[in-house]
Formats: sequence, C-alpha cells, structure tokens
Amino acid sequence: MKQLIIASCIILVIVSASVAGQNKSSIQLSGGLLLPESSSNGVNVSLQYNYYLNDDFLFYVNTGYLSWDRFYVHFNQEWSAKQKQTRFRTYTSDTHTMIPLNVGGRLEVRTNELFNSFVSFEAGYSFLTYNSFNVYKEYDSSEEVVTAFKTDRSSKKEIEENLISIGAGLGIYRQMADNLELILQYRLYSHLNSEYYDAFSSHAIFSSVNLGVNYLL
Repeated sequence: MKQLIIASCIILVIVSASVAGQNKSSIQLSGGLLLPESSSNGVNVSLQYNYYLNDDFLFYVNTGYLSWDRFYVHFNQEWSAKQKQTRFRTYTSDTHTMIPLNVGGRLEVRTNELFNSFVSFEAGYSFLTYNSFNVYKEYDSSEEVVTAFKTDRSSKKEIEENLISIGAGLGIYRQMADNLELILQYRLYSHLNSEYYDAFSSHAIFSSVNLGVNYLL
C-alpha cells in the first residue's frame, strides 16, 4: 500500500513537471469526512494537480487516502407468535482503506462576489482493502426464537480489490490571496467491478465532504 501511495505521488509530480510553464496550474490539498453508504463514517485526505485549459474549465489528476471501519447489513427473520423481533443489524466487513488515482474535469458554473461554484466528473482506479466476515444466527432454544445475527470474527478474510471508479462532485471556492484559494467540495463515488457487491449497491457508493486549499503555481 505504501508503494502505491508513493507511485501515485510520483505520477502527480511527473504530470506537474510535464506541463509546467504551458498554462496555469495548481496543487490542491484537502481533507474531510468520508460518508460511505450503510457504513460507519471515516476520514480522507486528497492531493490533486489541476491544469487550467481556460478560465472556465480545468483537467485534474488526484490521489489520496480514505479510511472507514464497519459495513452494516440488516437481516430479516419471519415473524411468529414467539418471534417478536424480526429485524437485526450486524456488520460483514471492517477496517476499510482505499487509495484512488483518478483523472477528471472541472467546470465553472457560477461566479459572484462571494465565491465561484463548479461541478466535476472523474474516473480512475482504486485499490481497496478490508476484512470480510461470515454471519451466524444466535438462537434461544428454550424460547424457540432467534435473538441475534452476529459477526463471526473467526471467519475473517483479508480482501484486496482493484476497482474501476467513477465519481461526480460539486463545490465552491473563494480567492484568499493572489495565488491561494479556499475550497469546499462534495463528491459522490461508485465502484463498477467488485467481486463482492454490485456497482450501485450501498456497499459500493460513498461520498465525501472536503475542505482544502488550492495553491496556484
């Protein structure tokens, strides 16, 4: 994983060097809250190189590090005179970390005296690791009812996935100095090719809210 982080940063540096002096460019650093669907919240940091095609549109390359813990699922048990509780929650995976490498574009959509707003679209590769678990029923034989669905920690499997990702976002930024901008951005992502869940299932979709700075080179 460390090697992938280093490789991603090297790619950003190479891209930056290759276009230096041609058009306006910038380096963007941000971090914030990660909000996976049906999972515990996490954190993320992002490093992005921007290349301005004109005043309204830019291309970018970004990488980062994302981390969150448990993915929760619900199990339904058929109701009966004895089985009063029919819905149970537990988790089937934990300790998620992901390193993305994406390319994308950003389009200005509105400008006023307070801030500029934009939309973005991107696609790329993500390396995801996590622990996967089986689930078992806990049964009270004396009462003849299911009392819980529990995670079988002894069944842990370490999963690594190489994923194709797509994403979209929107945000605002404000000029703080001649070469410095403050940026607030919301992003929504999905993975397309996981072996363990569908592309637009709750396991595949997550979003982030990031606050950062953009330094114009």
